[in-house]
Amino acid sequence: MDGKLFIFGGTLALSGHCDELYSFDIENETWEKLSVNGSGLTARSYHTSICMKGSIVFWGGQSIASYIKSISAIEFSKKI
Repeated sequence: MDGKLFIFGGTLALSGHCDELYSFDIENETWEKLSVNGSGLTARSYHTSICMKGSIVFWGGQSIASYIKSISAIEFSKKI
């Protein structure tokens, strides 16, 4: 996960909140859309996240219907 920037979710102008995960390779200046299988993460914006021990941990945020008051995580099965 070194040398990468991760972006998850956000707000889309016409269709609400997003549930996509992207990585940006800082050295090569390239973007990659990552597949998130079975994560249970809901589309959200205004959340907080941190990379920790091969995972990205997400807290809170806002969905279309309400505020999210939970913690979720994505654990990477291979080195990114």
